[in-house]
Amino acid sequence: MQIDTSASVILPAGAESIRLPQNIRYYHPADKPDSVDYRLAELVYEALRILKEDHGENSLTETLILFHAGVGQDFDFSDMYDPTPFDIPSFYFDESFLSEYLSSEAVALIQSLGVKQGIVLPEMQNQLELNVALNGTSLLMSGFLLGLPPLYNTETGRSGTGIFGFMDQGSNNANGLLPIGLSAFERIIMGIQSPQMADHASRYSLLPGDILKIPVSSREYFLVEYRKNAGIRLDSLYQNHLSDTLPDDERFESYLDALEKVRKMGLTDYTLNPSTGVLEAVENYDITLPASGLLIWHVYDPHKTLFEYPENPNGQTIPMVRLEEADGGYDIGKNYGPLSGSVNQGWKWDMWFPKNMGFLDNNSHIYNIKDIEFSDRTHPNTRSFSGIETGIRLKQFTFTPDSASFTLDFLKERPEHFAGFEALGTWDFHNTGKSIPYGLQDNHLVCLEDTGFVSLADLSPLTVNAENTAIFPYENKLILIHSQDDYCLIRQYQIQENPFKAISATSTSRSFALDIGSLVLYDKTLFLPHHDAVNPGFSLYQIDRDLVSGPFSTVSDSSRALVYDHSLLVSSGNFLHYPDEGRVEQLPFTIGKMVSYSDTLIVTDSDHGGFYYYDVTAGRLINTRAYQQDLIIDEVIPLDLPETRGPDFLLLGTHETGKSLVLTDSDGHPWNGFPVKSFYDALRVYFDRNDLRIMALKTDGQVDILDQSGTKLSSYTITPKPFSFFLSSYGSGLALFSEGDRLEIEGDSLHWAYPNGDLWGTRYLGIKTTATDYPGGILIAKDLIYNYPNPVSDEKTYFRYFAVEAEYVDIKIYDLRGKFVEQLQQTPIQQQWNEIPWDIRALDSGVYIAKITITGSGREKTFIIKPAILK
Repeated sequence: MQIDTSASVILPAGAESIRLPQNIRYYHPADKPDSVDYRLAELVYEALRILKEDHGENSLTETLILFHAGVGQDFDFSDMYDPTPFDIPSFYFDESFLSEYLSSEAVALIQSLGVKQGIVLPEMQNQLELNVALNGTSLLMSGFLLGLPPLYNTETGRSGTGIFGFMDQGSNNANGLLPIGLSAFERIIMGIQSPQMADHASRYSLLPGDILKIPVSSREYFLVEYRKNAGIRLDSLYQNHLSDTLPDDERFESYLDALEKVRKMGLTDYTLNPSTGVLEAVENYDITLPASGLLIWHVYDPHKTLFEYPENPNGQTIPMVRLEEADGGYDIGKNYGPLSGSVNQGWKWDMWFPKNMGFLDNNSHIYNIKDIEFSDRTHPNTRSFSGIETGIRLKQFTFTPDSASFTLDFLKERPEHFAGFEALGTWDFHNTGKSIPYGLQDNHLVCLEDTGFVSLADLSPLTVNAENTAIFPYENKLILIHSQDDYCLIRQYQIQENPFKAISATSTSRSFALDIGSLVLYDKTLFLPHHDAVNPGFSLYQIDRDLVSGPFSTVSDSSRALVYDHSLLVSSGNFLHYPDEGRVEQLPFTIGKMVSYSDTLIVTDSDHGGFYYYDVTAGRLINTRAYQQDLIIDEVIPLDLPETRGPDFLLLGTHETGKSLVLTDSDGHPWNGFPVKSFYDALRVYFDRNDLRIMALKTDGQVDILDQSGTKLSSYTITPKPFSFFLSSYGSGLALFSEGDRLEIEGDSLHWAYPNGDLWGTRYLGIKTTATDYPGGILIAKDLIYNYPNPVSDEKTYFRYFAVEAEYVDIKIYDLRGKFVEQLQQTPIQQQWNEIPWDIRALDSGVYIAKITITGSGREKTFIIKPAILK
């Protein structure tokens, strides 16, 4: 990387400099850390103000470098006396930084000059008898000007990649004289180089500077590069020639002496400006590496472009870039010990080369390890950042003076990766019965055919991603909903078969933002929940009329909806809204999640925890006490498992002790093996040969598949994107999609495939979730009839059963003395669940006996159950 300064202008003109109104300590009040950023921004403003007012400069370049008369504050002198604690640290500024810490008047003045970004540097960095060249700091700051992200922790200053990363300590190699060359990751994001994709087992060879990319998921991957240091390390040469006992002609005064020695050895060349004495170029920047060999980088790529990276990407729980140090120490940036002030910035054993003793010592416990290997069993290993085995193995390394080779194996089934693709759903585009994934890629609406991606429509000038855009298939159309800032757009696309394209048919926009994750499509209506403090509530969009009605005001700006009995039911705060009927009901708690399960509504209490059954017809809660009331529920998925009296519920929520996954019966009692204590973020459910399978996603990308006993069957690593995490039919089985990852799994039926149940977000499930064929002569399914709640303390309990061939049900209720209490009767509806209510308000507490006689198809069967009343 070279920076061309030939067209630069030095201001102010002549030998004059700018004198600021305050001293250095004012602009860097190190003893008042909360004021530092304000004062540094003020330094930039004062310098530009004086240029304008005192020197007549009215137009400057977009990018500036400001030099101050000091030695900076860029190095840690915590282990010795720091003579300049209030000197100015080098820093990068842009428009957002200046706008945050300056007045609007000051910002306006800077904008009038045309300045958008810049860096502030000291005139020199030599102090405490240390000769530190300014090259390193100036190039590190210039990296920010180019939009490169830092590879060190910007909050703590701790190194993340040491001497091997340019945007880290590598910029200060050779005491700042000779920065390291860009790492593989930095070259890729700069657009300087593209990696070779290694997604299949093979033998791979790398020349110096080559990059190999081994995917773990669509965002997580390893980068392998071969770096060569010309056969000698400049730092070692320099340190060996500092001794006062050496003759004058062999003793080095600076790194330039060491560099000249290397040139005379014919190992590299460099360019020195004859008039200024400034080092301008070096033939091999890797001369500061401690050895020649492979560098293996572990990357979790946020898929950002230059200038879009977060402020502290390597300060996160999952770092953006980590060097897989061959010695397994993971100690770059760490102190060697409490008695030492020095910090490890990397050494030769961090690189991968034959007979690396750092690696061999740390892996001596592994049977048959005779040379370097990188796999799930070694340390360091190829496991994902979430700790899941990837099956990736690099072995049989061979090195020549100009190349490195190794064999790559994949020992475990793993997801397919489609970088840059954000899957949103699947649809039978060609009416062939085959589901085809569709989603977003490079601002295009695309589908993933067997032959590759097909662009259906260019969505420019919209800037779309899976967080701000949803796409629903409806009849032969695709409905696109996009929301950004205080604006939303709804566009209908007609699918054209030849050529295969999506043609924009209608488009409607509104001046409010939407909650994309809570959209619901039912019949011909799209529920549009607002995500807008100015315009709270929700609107409705009629597809056939291309008409938005509303907004409809609610008591809260957070609205959710589901489909109940083919109508829309909206929750907001502690209110339930029936838009079709124009009525509102109030519950005694804030409604969290809702799900419509056949003719039953389940609601969760986000204030106190637990879930309730809600009778929509009567407008009342069926159970007066919440089930699982100590659990604040984030997700509720109804089930109808053949082993139980049904329904069952899969709950994801938070106890006082942490997050839990719970499978419960209809009364909230946990199944054996539950709760499972784990930090899951999202759940999907499918069945494999009628066996329940729970797919649970963690924030770090670990996805576990569990059975109905809570046993973990397998684990994988994918891109953790809950809003694009869904299941679909695929081939002869099923597939999991998450952003650009596709994992084929064994299964035969979907249950809860999308974030809100189905692709259209209805949160509606029919009571029969698994196909069950009952043999002739069966009166009720599973020979089960039960009452819930039991015990009952409210007004009613309900006798519940699934009628197969039952034609008549008679219930006679007695107390424990055998005294007749009441008779209940019902003619059931076959092939669905039926309920018989029992009003217990006039009865005393105690245990009762219910004799239930069921007849049908010329048969009769009797059941006995014991309801309990507690008042």
